[in-house]
Amino acid sequence: MTTPTNPIPDSALHLLERGQAHRRAGRHVQALADHEALVAQLPRSPQAWSELASSYQHAGSADAAIAGYQQAVRLAPRVAELHYNLGTALQTAARFAEARICLLRALERDPTHRRALTNLGLVLRGLGALPASERVLRHALILEPGHAETEWNLALTLLQGGAYQAGWQLYESRLRLGDFSIRPPDGPRWDGTPDASLRLLITVEQGLGDTLQFVRFLPQIRERVGHVTLRVQTPLRRLLAGTPGYDALVTTRDPVPGFDAWAGLLSLPGFLDAGREALWTGAPYLHAEPELRARWRARLAEWTGLRIGIGWQGNPGYAADGQRSIPLRHFLPLADIPGVTLLSLQKRHGLAQLAALPPRAGVIDLGRELDEDTAPFVDTAAVMTELDLVITSDTATPHLAGGLGVPVWLALPNVPDWRFELKGADCPWYRSMRVFRQKTPGDWAGVFSEIFGELERRVSVAPQRARVRDPSDR
Repeated sequence: MTTPTNPIPDSALHLLERGQAHRRAGRHVQALADHEALVAQLPRSPQAWSELASSYQHAGSADAAIAGYQQAVRLAPRVAELHYNLGTALQTAARFAEARICLLRALERDPTHRRALTNLGLVLRGLGALPASERVLRHALILEPGHAETEWNLALTLLQGGAYQAGWQLYESRLRLGDFSIRPPDGPRWDGTPDASLRLLITVEQGLGDTLQFVRFLPQIRERVGHVTLRVQTPLRRLLAGTPGYDALVTTRDPVPGFDAWAGLLSLPGFLDAGREALWTGAPYLHAEPELRARWRARLAEWTGLRIGIGWQGNPGYAADGQRSIPLRHFLPLADIPGVTLLSLQKRHGLAQLAALPPRAGVIDLGRELDEDTAPFVDTAAVMTELDLVITSDTATPHLAGGLGVPVWLALPNVPDWRFELKGADCPWYRSMRVFRQKTPGDWAGVFSEIFGELERRVSVAPQRARVRDPSDR
């Protein structure tokens, strides 16, 4: 990280460079020590402050990073890069309105700053301003045609706005991102051309929830080729054993079988030119094991009334987890509705919130029993099919419930992930899903007030479980 003013003198270069090396290696304590010493030696250097802020940002100290960049901007207000750095730190902290101002200031000083344009497009999407986001990102592509990161972000803006066919085309730019999660096998990539003799290897990418969402397209792809091998994350092998649309199932830990061409799983809707109306491909495509369903039906029989599975916490390592995950306390009033029993489906993350509840909080912890003796999601799928409803944050849980055709209510932030669009109570991906959205950023209380009212109404008009599970209620 450099600035065009106030260069670091030779006497302090060892602190600058050693701290940078520590930062690149992930040694955050050492990087901070060197760059704090750098600032102490050069308190009027904007580059020193910017380097310290960057080290704070890499160490996960968002507030300290923002404060450092602010000081750098005060020392050199004419430098576009410093305004860009501050805007990016604010963007990372989901402070989108402030980030927008900083990025605009960067562009006032350097209208050709492509990275500032790209990040401004992301910030505008974070504010829900999709047309403006699209305009800015297209302008960034004029400055640097074919730039993979900019095309990727334009794809997400288009998809979130419902422009699916155009979005899928640009979504392929993810394959050119250096740190993307797909690991292409050695061999030619399929271009989507039907070929009845083709042996196609479809490989998963991104997270488990993405796999659960996109395997729906396998049967349509299978009609276009001679043989499909599906390569999935090892934890999903048992759950997906009964999913239609492939001839062979292997995991990412198995040797790669013979194939003629390969495709990423999330490329499939683009090959199908799938618009909004084509995202739901028919009947439920995920299935719970009958024996496990019977076992859990007996286990759940002790709780009468309306049985609701809940999930609130995603992986904290995900960049936007702070916006999507929900404090457990917002679910608790639902247990006060007569006849309602809340059953936790939560695994791993977020369990400290559950353990901290008072004994009579009204949440039954099933998580410790789920998937321990089977495989990930296998017991959970069986339990879901025996519940009346699932209420959850945006994790893999709603994709599992939706793929099973289980009634699911999804609580979303004001501007959610691209796949859930910006408006509406329905979801184009799942017929059994109802969406509840924040009206303003961070307002989970408002979301759960709406959920509480709807649930109370349904219980009052449909006290019997059979009535609540009627598809006409969904």
